[in-house]
Amino acid sequence: MFKMRWLSVILGISVATSSAMACYNDHDTNLTELRDNLDVTKAIIGRFTLYPAAYYRKRIEIQKEILRKDPSNLEAYDNISVAYDRICDGESALKWIHEKRKHLTGAPDLQLYSTEANEGTFLIVRWIRGHKPGDVVDAVASEKFIEKALKINPDAHFGREFAQLYSIRAMIECGKNENWKAEFTDTLIKIADRDHIDRKKLRFGIAGMMVLGAAWNMPPMIQAMANLVPEDEQVVNLCTLRIGMLIPEWDNNGYPIVKVNRVNPKEKSVLYQLVFNGDKFQANREEWILAQIAKGKHPDTNPDFWTGFVDVPEITEKELIVKRKGLMNGPAFTVVQILILVGAVAVISASVIYYVQRRRRFKVHGY
Repeated sequence: MFKMRWLSVILGISVATSSAMACYNDHDTNLTELRDNLDVTKAIIGRFTLYPAAYYRKRIEIQKEILRKDPSNLEAYDNISVAYDRICDGESALKWIHEKRKHLTGAPDLQLYSTEANEGTFLIVRWIRGHKPGDVVDAVASEKFIEKALKINPDAHFGREFAQLYSIRAMIECGKNENWKAEFTDTLIKIADRDHIDRKKLRFGIAGMMVLGAAWNMPPMIQAMANLVPEDEQVVNLCTLRIGMLIPEWDNNGYPIVKVNRVNPKEKSVLYQLVFNGDKFQANREEWILAQIAKGKHPDTNPDFWTGFVDVPEITEKELIVKRKGLMNGPAFTVVQILILVGAVAVISASVIYYVQRRRRFKVHGY
């Protein structure tokens, strides 16, 4: 049953690719939205470091030893609390951030900011993980902590912290309902428009949340990134592809994405390459991190942790330019169609296999 469901996803995407074959025009097309919004693109495809649970467990061990020697080391409290939240132990995260508060007398603004921001984040994550219709207590408390954090440092994370605040406000408004995720994007857009928030800036902020926080691969966040700026059609198409990979029955789920012009086959091939590039990037980094930790190394104690590491190359800007000239009708055109279709199936199959293997390993080994 599981295998058949994923097979239907692959075939469904293949059909969509094939049905878009007639959309050629006789001019050059730039995937400008993807090229010009590289931060957004990287957030969607996952081209940023995601540390495994083993990394955070080792960090907790190291940072606790630091606190044993120096109980006033404020950064260590942040490191421990965030590490606990990353491994889904929210209660321990809150415990350690509360312990930090006992040492804040005379602390610099940066430490005051991180304390409020972390506690606010832990509370909203706890609310998301254990949401009960009508209960928005943690979400409301989270909003207050994030507001305090922004008063201390309004330019946090290059001015992207406000996106978390607006996301929390949307969650509070739709969180009284059973399926808050299905209503999140419309509610977020409504609140943002009411307050005259720049939609592209908000989308950029959500991208930051995905990279720096716990929002990566959350369907409502991907949906929001698509629907906030529907005129960026290639970003919308990339979000549609990503949600389709996360939720097999994406065309019938609760996260409708705005309808835009379909991509042509060559453009769709680039989208597949981008997603696969992100998966390879993460798999490559994860393999290195786990191997280094198995050797007893960690970035907190070993400056040479990344020495010798080679990243998966990025998709270049040149590759994000799709040439439409030179394609023809007839047998040659049919060959191009078949090659693109086969390539698309191969890429998406590899991505699905990697995702499934990663989920299974996490359930068995905890990383």
